Parts: sequence; structure tokens; C-alpha cells
Amino acid sequence: MCIWGLPGIVIDDSVRAFASGAPKVKIMGVEVKSVYLEQPLQEKLKELNAEFEKLSDKRMRIKNEIEAYDAQVEFAKGFARASATTAPAEVTKRKIEPQELRDMAAFVRETIKEATAEKLKLQASERELLRKIAVVQSQMNELSRQRSTVSKQILVTLVSEQAMKVKCSVTYLVPAASWEPAYDVRYLTEVNQVELVYYGVVAQRTGEDWNNVELELSTATPTTSVSMPDFQPTVVYPRGASVVGETYPQPSPQTPYRLRKEVSKIMEENKEESEGQQEAMKHDFLAVGGALTAGVTQHLTSVSFKHPKPETIPCDGRPHKSVITIERFATKIEYVTTPALSEFVYLRASLTNTSSYPILPGEMSTYVGSSFIGKAIMKAVSPNENFQLYFGNDKDLKVERKVVQMQEEGPTMFRSSRKLTKSFRITLQNFKAQDVTVTVIDSIPVSWTEMVKVTMVDCKPKVGEQDEMGKLTWVVKLAARGKEEINFKYDIEHPQSQILNLENWSAPRLKQQMEQMKK
Repeated sequence: MCIWGLPGIVIDDSVRAFASGAPKVKIMGVEVKSVYLEQPLQEKLKELNAEFEKLSDKRMRIKNEIEAYDAQVEFAKGFARASATTAPAEVTKRKIEPQELRDMAAFVRETIKEATAEKLKLQASERELLRKIAVVQSQMNELSRQRSTVSKQILVTLVSEQAMKVKCSVTYLVPAASWEPAYDVRYLTEVNQVELVYYGVVAQRTGEDWNNVELELSTATPTTSVSMPDFQPTVVYPRGASVVGETYPQPSPQTPYRLRKEVSKIMEENKEESEGQQEAMKHDFLAVGGALTAGVTQHLTSVSFKHPKPETIPCDGRPHKSVITIERFATKIEYVTTPALSEFVYLRASLTNTSSYPILPGEMSTYVGSSFIGKAIMKAVSPNENFQLYFGNDKDLKVERKVVQMQEEGPTMFRSSRKLTKSFRITLQNFKAQDVTVTVIDSIPVSWTEMVKVTMVDCKPKVGEQDEMGKLTWVVKLAARGKEEINFKYDIEHPQSQILNLENWSAPRLKQQMEQMKK
């Protein structure tokens, strides 16, 4: 059995063959051949060429009609100029009636008016044609870069004791394809739920269109090897030392070395491929195959998303988005603000991933009802894991943070150290017609050395929560059209000989530093 017309970038070592429907049939061999084509121009390119010529001819007809209307306008203007020159003499000789002059003027006016109106319609049609021509030209250019003078054939040798019908299928890997997740996240205010639309965004330059394919998107790394890799010792030696033997490039952690080597071989055979496509071939891989059933399949270290219906992915290198699944999550909505970092009050949703599959990192578009809020990045979320999403700021809630006092004192009779006192006021305003609750987050400095002491001197209202990272949290109830204030003050005492650095650190960095100081 011969399967021909496959892309020239098929990875030979990845080809697998399967026979079913007849128990006494054996596969005795699988061979992959490269076929060099005499006419590399693909059928799709021929269709695009025909479409391009059709659109170009139509544009030429429109241009000719525009030129005809231009000539008509020029004729009317010339007639008007000639009439303006000869009319006085004709009036003297033949006594032209005023009505004749009005008719001549009306003729010129109507001629120019009608010709100009038709010309505007034709120009609008020409602009639309130019857009279509640009799209076709872009597709032709893309296809010309992708076309290859090499095609692959797979020869499968079958043996049976008698004549019978056999179903034979093959699978193979091709580079130059990739996928990534994307999301639409919408807060449904009426039911207090968050709707998550999970997309798979697929792009491919494999040399053939994927028409009505059963698409399965997997996070697994494709492999061509059928056996475990051999052990290789790790050697360390001085840089610049003489090394015996051939040096091979290091494969990426996601790509088996044999696969990388096969890609390099194929790229040598297809020197007409563009540099951009070659780069994509080196790094992007997508395994496509298997039976399609709606749902998600989880493996020990990967997850596969099976599309519920056939998909078509053109070979144009552009991203094509299709829906994987839609989920709804119950949510707890709250308002939260960090006035030291932002002057806005944000809407935050707390959720649990109650689906059976992980949410992968990817771009996220957020909505509240029918309103688009903006874009953000979705972080990885495992099944049953709690996570939070933000839906922009609420313009009906205002927050302001001011430094009320900043005072530095030197040593005194009762204190040998220097003291820095800072006082802050946070003002919250609610312009809504209903009461709201706002979580306010601020901080005081944290010291990991006994020589520098930070003390909270005053806080009104009393802070609801304070952790070892210096994070302060208040839960403030704001009445409709109401206003509330938070005031807090702290002191920093340190030896007079020391100069302080006051920096914003990440929580993990601060924890690491504090643990280091305890040792």
C-alpha cells in the first residue's frame, strides 16, 4: 500500500503503521521515500493565481469606467468654458433667450453631478477590490514561501494468507506547527458566576491545509524513539581544552535529539523554505492524531484536548482559534485596593477550578457582562485549585493615600539611636447608591536585623490582619455615598552610624533573607 502526496517535512522516524479488520494480516515493513516534484506549484496556488487575475481584470474595468466619467466631466467643463466665451456674442447677434442659458447651465451642472456620483461609487468598489487583491496577494506570497520541491511517500508492506479487506492507517509527526491556549473570561453579574471559554489557537506551516481534521491538542512532547535513550556520562573540562570527537548541538529540554537532527536533514532538502519557516520548524511541534471524542484526556504528565467537531487549519502560519470547552464557576466577588501601588479599587473574583482538567497559562480577555475590560495573562491552575481573577477597576469607588507626617529625629538623652516617623492617611469614597465592602491592603517596612526596629505606633481603625511580611489588611464597610478614612503611623529606629535602604522586595525574596539570617 502506498500513501503519497504527504508533506516533504514528515519526520521519517516518526512514521507508525497500523492494520485492523483482519486478524491474520501482518505488517512486514514500512518505508518512507522522498519524491522530487517536477511542478512544485500547488493546486491552491493555481486557484489563488486565477482569483488574482479575476480581481485584477475587474479592477481594470472599474478604472476604465472612472476614466470615462472623468472625460465626461472634462467635456462638460469645456462646454461651460466655451459657452461663457461665445454666449455674449451670440446674445448680440441672435438674441439668445435667458431660458436657453439656463438650460445650458443645467446641462453642465447635471452632467458633472451625475458623473461625479458614479465615479464615487466606482472608487468605493475599487477600494474594496484592492483589499481583496491584497489578501489574495498575501496568501500567494505565503504559499510561495511554503511550497517545497519534495514530497513524501509511505510504503506499507502487508502479508496475509488469503485475499481480504484490510483497514490500514499511518501516523507521523511534522514540525512547523504549534498551539497555545487562550481564554475569554466573563463575569455574569445576573447569576454571580464566571464563564470561562477555553480556546486552542493553532498555527501551522506544514505544507498542506488541514481540512476537516479530527484535532487533538496535547501538552505532551512528541517523540520518535521507540526505546529508552542510552546512558551518557557527564564530563567537565576547562574551556578551550582540546576535545576528541564530534561535537553535537544540545537539544532543547522539550525536543528529542533525534527529532532535531531529522528536522535539520529535512531543511537541507528544502532550501527554498523561508528563514522564518525554518525557525518555526526547529522549535514548534504539534502531535495530531488519534480518535476524536468530545472531552479532555489526562495522562500522568500531560493533558489532551479533543475537539468535539472537525476543524480546518489552513497552511498559512496564522493563528486560528477554536473553542475547546466552556465552563462556569461559582465565585465570590469583592472589591480590593492597594493604594500605595494604585489609585484604583479593583473588582476581584475568587474561584475554584471545579473542572476535571488544568487551566494552562495563556492570554486572557476579560469581560463584565457585555463590556470588554481588557487583556491579562492567565496563570496555571490545577483541578480543584483556588485562584483569583481581576475584572478591572470600579470608577464609582475612589481611594487616595497621602503622607501626613515624615519626621526624622537624632539621638536623645533617653535614646542613642535615630528614629524615622512616618504617618499615612487612606481615604475611601463610595459614589454608588448601595453599600459596599472594600478590602484595603497596605504595608509597613520589615526588618530582619535586631539593629533596625519597626514599630506600629498608631492605627485607626485597628488593622484587621498583619503578617510577618508587613502586609496590613483592613475590611472597610462603605455606606452608599459614604466616606471612610484609615490612619496609621510607624517608627523606624536604627543606629546613628547606619544609613537605611528602603526597597520593595518580593515576598519569596524576603522570606529567603529572613531564613538566612536565622541560621
